[in-house]
Amino acid sequence: MTMLWSKMFLSVVIACLVVICFIAIPAMAQENSSNIAEQGMNLGDNLGSLFVTFTITWGVFFVYLYYLSQKQKSIRDDLENLGKSE
Repeated sequence: MTMLWSKMFLSVVIACLVVICFIAIPAMAQENSSNIAEQGMNLGDNLGSLFVTFTITWGVFFVYLYYLSQKQKSIRDDLENLGKSE
């Protein structure tokens, strides 16, 4: 039962991170672009934010890949156990 709750929690965390990546980050970027035009800033000044976003996105992707591999391993083990019990 505990394993089920931890998997559900991990799924919710991943879903939240994906939502943040696809909704909040572009909204922040749009807000910053208007500030850049008003302040006369150089576009290269935001490369740090771009790198952080890039890193977070790839981090979420690799965490999701790990989650899928664990799920696949669990299903494979269940199938082997089912085959042995027959």
